Amino acid sequence: MKKITFLLFSLMIVFSGEAQNVEYSIVGGINYSGKAVEQNEIKYDSYLKSNFVPIQDSFHLLTYSKVVTEQIETYRPKLGAEVELRARIGLGEGIDLNTGLGFSLAKFKRNTAFGSITRSIISVDTIAGSYELFNPFDNDCNYTNSFSSVIIGDRDPSITILSLMIPFGIAIDVNTDKYVLNVGGFLQTPIYTSIKRSFVTTEMEEVNGETMCTYVAGVRKDNTGNDFQNLNFGAYLSLEYSVNDNSKLELGVRKLVTKIFNYGQSTFSIREDSYSPLYSTLRYVYQFGRSSAKKATNINR
Repeated sequence: MKKITFLLFSLMIVFSGEAQNVEYSIVGGINYSGKAVEQNEIKYDSYLKSNFVPIQDSFHLLTYSKVVTEQIETYRPKLGAEVELRARIGLGEGIDLNTGLGFSLAKFKRNTAFGSITRSIISVDTIAGSYELFNPFDNDCNYTNSFSSVIIGDRDPSITILSLMIPFGIAIDVNTDKYVLNVGGFLQTPIYTSIKRSFVTTEMEEVNGETMCTYVAGVRKDNTGNDFQNLNFGAYLSLEYSVNDNSKLELGVRKLVTKIFNYGQSTFSIREDSYSPLYSTLRYVYQFGRSSAKKATNINR
C-alpha cells in the first residue's frame, strides 16, 4: 500500500504544472558502481559449549562471552540499467526544475568475511539438558559422500534490486547551444529484490534400518525484500551534451546517502551493513513535447 501511494504521489509531481512551461524527455541508459569494501565492528553476546558433566543427569557447561569481531563485506558490481520519464519545468532564463519518474536496476555479488575476534567471559553456567538439545545437528548418519566433494560454484550471493526512483533538482544552461548541468537529489524505493545463493544441504533416507545421508548442492532465493530499506535518498550530478534538437547524451554520478540493507529477524542477528554505492551513469535523452514558447525562447538566444 505504501508503494502504491508513493507511485501515485510521483505521478502527480511529474504531470503537474502548466503544460506550456514543461518539456518532457525519455531517458535510458546504464549504471555501474565500482568494487567496494565495507568494514564494520560487531559486538554481541554469545556462549560456547564445553564438555558435558556426567553427574547423575546430563549437564552442559556454557561459557557466556562478550564478542567483538570485524565483518568485511566486498561488493563486486555488474552492469545495471535505468529508464526515466523526465519533466523539466521552466523557472526562468537558463534555469529549469527537474523531476520525473524512473526505474533503476542494480546487480552485484557480495562476499562476507570475518576478521579478528576477541572474547571476554561474562559468566560460566552449568545447564541441565540432553546432548541433542545443545547439538541439534549431530546425528547418526552414514554419509555416502564428503562435504568437500560437492561442487556448488560461486558461493557468494547474487543480489538484484529494481527500484522506483524520483529525481528532483535543477538544470542550468552552461552553454545555450550544447551543455546543460543537472544537480539535485532523488528518492527511491525497491519494488523487486532478489538474493540468490548456492549452498550445501543434507538429504536423508532410511536403508535397511540405517540412516543414509548425502551432501547435495542447492540454491536458495529470497524475494521477500525484508533485508532492504523501504526508502532511500541520495544526490546526483550530471552533464548533458546536445547532439541535436531532440537528442542528448548524459554523463553523471549518483550517490546513495542512506544504506541499502536493513537486516531484520529473518537474517543472522549480528549482521551489519552500511553499503551505500556511488554509481556512474551513461544515458541517452530523447526530448519531446517541447512547447512552442520554449522553442521560440531557444531560437532567440
